Amino acid sequence: MAERKSDMTKKVIQPKKVEIEDKRASVFYKLGVTKSLGNYETVRIDYGITMPCREADIDKVTKQVVKKVSDFVAKELKGLGHDA
Repeated sequence: MAERKSDMTKKVIQPKKVEIEDKRASVFYKLGVTKSLGNYETVRIDYGITMPCREADIDKVTKQVVKKVSDFVAKELKGLGHDA
């Protein structure tokens, strides 16, 4: 008897690679405040943050970073006995 090869072959389907372009960006914000303490003395507070983000989220991240920096500087000024 002759050997019979199967006509059925397995077909492997390769998934297509989909590349999604996710442009990266970063937001940098710095705030500096100089306050007089009286008697010709001053104190300066500088604080800044760089936050990485997606390009599509720049506006949202900017608002977050500005708030964080502003809150930090205000807290530091209160610690010195001065309001922001």
